[in-house]
Amino acid sequence: MFSKAEIIVRDNLTHLAQTGVELFTRAARAAVKERGRFAVAVSGGSTPRLMHRMLAEEPYRSETPWNRTSLFWVDERCVPVTDEGSNYGAAKLDLLEKVPLPVAQIHPMPVGAPPDEGAVAYQRVIQNFFQSGEGQFPAFDLIFLGIGADGHTASLFPEQQA
Repeated sequence: MFSKAEIIVRDNLTHLAQTGVELFTRAARAAVKERGRFAVAVSGGSTPRLMHRMLAEEPYRSETPWNRTSLFWVDERCVPVTDEGSNYGAAKLDLLEKVPLPVAQIHPMPVGAPPDEGAVAYQRVIQNFFQSGEGQFPAFDLIFLGIGADGHTASLFPEQQA
């Protein structure tokens, strides 16, 4: 879909969220037109929350082919969905409860098991969705990654063994 890598810089969170919403809806429509479905992985933390809220509002709510969208996460904390630190919980409040995305197409990371077991379980979910085997990599249509002030992305923190 995108012919070259591009770095996009915005001067504030609102402009960043607006750009993210436009990328999301454009990629969704293009993927559905080309392949009949849109597979997207979203980041957690505070950065994507405004984008999620904007996606749930018009005109983006109506412009997005939610019935053909499958949503995954790039990171999650091992906390209950009701915990304020839950990335899925935040997305649920800001987006999922407000758009017509079928529940079967929402793929949160498992949080009820130790992280290593949850990672293996989520790998199986992704492999099953993409029908990929061992050593094959899924091809998402769009992946959102945030970068924390300390340089972390996808909950991979500097100076930590993970």
